[in-house]
Amino acid sequence: MSELVNLNKESFDKVVSSGDKTVLVDFWAPWCG
Repeated sequence: MSELVNLNKESFDKVVSSGDKTVLVDFWAPWCG
């Protein structure tokens, strides 16, 4: 299993567009219930 990576606005594009791995993004907000 791959490691869990927390992304922010500075790292999102670099990690998600790197193209060497499949990426699953789970968007979450406290008000989204």
